[in-house]
Amino acid sequence: MYMDKKHSKSGFMKTALCAGLIAASQASWGVECSQVSGAWQDGGNYSAGQYVTFNSGIYSALVNHTAHLGAGWTPAVGSLWRYEEPDHCDGGGDTGGDNGGDTGGDNGGDTGGDNGGDTGGDTGGDTGGDTGGDNGGDTGGDTGGDTGGNNNGGDDCDASAPAWSSSTVYTQGKEVFHKGAVYKAKWWTQGDEPGASEWGPWELVDASGCPGDGGDNGGDDGGDNGDGGDNGDGGDNGSDDPIDTTGWPKPLMENNKPYQNTTNSVVGTYFVEWGVYGRNFPVEKIPAQNLTHLLYAFIAVCGPNESLREANPQGHSVLMNECSDQPDYTVTIHDRFAALEKSYPGDKWDDPMRGNFGQLRRLKKTNPDIKILPSIGGWTLSDPFFYFANDAQKRAVFVSSVVDFLKTYKFFDGVDIDWEYPGGGGANTGLGSPQDRDGYAELMHDLRTALDKLEAETGKDYQLTSAVGSAPSKIDAVNYSNAVQYMDYVFAMTYDYYGGWNNQLGHQTGLYAGDHEIHEGFSSDATINNLMSAGVPANKLVLGAAMYGRGWKGVTGGSETDPFAGTGGGKHAGTWEDGVLDYRAIEQKFLGGANGQGIDGYKYFYDEKAEAPFLWNFSNGSLITFDNARSAKAKGEYARDKGLAGVFTWEVDADNGNILNAVHEGLGHPQQ
Repeated sequence: MYMDKKHSKSGFMKTALCAGLIAASQASWGVECSQVSGAWQDGGNYSAGQYVTFNSGIYSALVNHTAHLGAGWTPAVGSLWRYEEPDHCDGGGDTGGDNGGDTGGDNGGDTGGDNGGDTGGDTGGDTGGDTGGDNGGDTGGDTGGDTGGNNNGGDDCDASAPAWSSSTVYTQGKEVFHKGAVYKAKWWTQGDEPGASEWGPWELVDASGCPGDGGDNGGDDGGDNGDGGDNGDGGDNGSDDPIDTTGWPKPLMENNKPYQNTTNSVVGTYFVEWGVYGRNFPVEKIPAQNLTHLLYAFIAVCGPNESLREANPQGHSVLMNECSDQPDYTVTIHDRFAALEKSYPGDKWDDPMRGNFGQLRRLKKTNPDIKILPSIGGWTLSDPFFYFANDAQKRAVFVSSVVDFLKTYKFFDGVDIDWEYPGGGGANTGLGSPQDRDGYAELMHDLRTALDKLEAETGKDYQLTSAVGSAPSKIDAVNYSNAVQYMDYVFAMTYDYYGGWNNQLGHQTGLYAGDHEIHEGFSSDATINNLMSAGVPANKLVLGAAMYGRGWKGVTGGSETDPFAGTGGGKHAGTWEDGVLDYRAIEQKFLGGANGQGIDGYKYFYDEKAEAPFLWNFSNGSLITFDNARSAKAKGEYARDKGLAGVFTWEVDADNGNILNAVHEGLGHPQQ
C-alpha cells in the first residue's frame, strides 16, 4: 500500500512511553473503569468509542461494527480497535454486558456487486466488507511526539520496557526488553525469543533499553520507525517470494469442467473482496485453470468518497480510517481483514500476508499464466476519479501510488480502472464533466508510461485494462480513439441495461435488441459496435456476460408469454440485495435446474431474437432476466465471429460453473 509517512493508527500500545511510566504508580488512568462495558465477546455489537477489556488490556472501538462469530475480529484487529492502556479494571467496569448497541450490523460486504448499471443502478457493490480498516503496517508508530525534543527516550529514560516472557502473548506494536535491547512485536507472538532471527516476529527498536527511540529525534513522524517496515501491507512479499503451496493448485469445484483455451481468447472474471463473507467464496474456489484474467474488486482511492458514505456509512468509516495516514488520491486496500488478515488453511500465524492476497499469491504461484489485476473504483468507489483525472498534479499522485501498490503486492500483473463513469451518470449524480472525456485518456497515458517504466525496472509485463460503460452516452463521454492506444483490453460491461432501479422492462444483458427495446443501443451487439466506431479495435474488446440476473415484482400490462410490454412495480427479492439474483440461486429456486422450465409459478422463456432468457410469473407479476448457459454460449460464439479479444464475467461467486463452461463452449474450446 502506498504510504507517505506511516503513522500508527492501530495504536496497539502507546509508543513514546518508557516502561518506568507503565510500571509507575497507577493512581491515574486515562480510562475510568465505569467507562468500560466489559470483556470483549465474540458476536457482540460495538459502537465507536466503546471500551472493552481484552488480553489484559483496555481497547476502544474505532468504528461501529459487529464481531461476527468465528470471524476473528478481536481487539487485536487494528482497523477496529485501539489499545488504550493495561487492564486495571479486573476485566471490566460495573456496567458489564454488551452495550455495543445496534448501530453496527452487517452493512458491508454482502450488498452485491458492481451492478450499478448505465441508466441508474443500485447503490450496492464495492462496499468493502464488514470490517476493513488498517491492521497492518502500523508497527512503528508516532514514536516521536508532536513537539520533537526528547520524547522518545533519550538520556532522560532510565527504565526499560517490560521484560520479555516466553509465556506472554504479545500483539502487534507491543514492546519488550530482552538482553539489553528493546524489541517491538511485528505481529501476534508467543514464545519466540526477541533477537533470535531477523526474520522473526520481533523488530529491534533500540539497544539502549528504552522503548520508542525511533531515531530522528522525535518530530511529527516519529522518525523512520513509523513505517514499521511496511509489514502490515505484506512488506515486499510478492509472487517471487517463498510461500507454501501445499494443496495448490486447487481442483475445479461445483460444475466447472476443464477446458483448453485453443483460441488464446481472454476469459476473465471479477472476484469481489467481500465474497469471503456471506457468499462464502474464498479464492480457492476460483476456477483458475479456466481463466486468463482474474480481476480483484475493488481497490479504493483515498479522497472524496460521498457515494460510499451514502451507500454504506460503516464502509465509509472504515475507508476513512484506512486513509487517515495517506494523501488524497492514493490507492488503498478497503477491507484489510478480508484482503490481508483472514486466516486460511496453510497460513502461519507469522505470515505477514494472509487473507485474499495470501491466497492469490498461492493461486498465482501454481497458475503462473493467469493475469491478476487489481480493479480500482467501482460503483460506489469512483468519486475520486472525478477530482484527480483532469488535474495533472493529482493524477501523478494517483499513478505513483499505483506503482507503489504493484511493487508491494508483486503477484498483481497490472491494473484495471473501473471509473463509473467519465462524464457522469454514476452513483454520485453531482459528478461528471465534459473534461472527463480527455481526462480519461490522459489517465491511461500516464498509467501506461508509469507501467512501462516499472517493466524496465522489474523485467515483468504489466497490463492496463478498464471496465467501461455500455450505454451510448457513456461511450460518447470518453475519447477512446486517444485512450485505447495505451490499453491492453477494454472490458465492455454489457449488462445492467435494465433493472429494478426503475420500472422500465427489458433484457438486462441481451446480446441483441428485443422486440420491445425501450432504449436504442441497450444491447451487447450495439455496445460493441459503438465502441468499435469510437476507435476501440475488436482485438482489444472483451464482451461481458452476467453471472446474475435482475428482476422486478408487480409487473402489470404484460401478457402470459410476454412481460416486456408491461411496467414494473419495484425490485424483485434478491439474493444479497433486492433486484439482483445470483445465477446459482436462479437455477435452484426459480428455474428448477440448469435445464428446468420454471417452478413455483415461474415459467422459462428464451428470446431467440435477443439471445436472452427470462423467467416470468404471470400470476404475481414477477420477472427475472439473466444470462444462462445458452445465452453465454451465444456470447462466446459472437466474440469469436466478431474477432473480439474474448469474454469476461461479473462475478465469479454467483456462478456454479455452468456460465463459465458455456463461455468456453461458445469460444470453441474443447474440454480437456
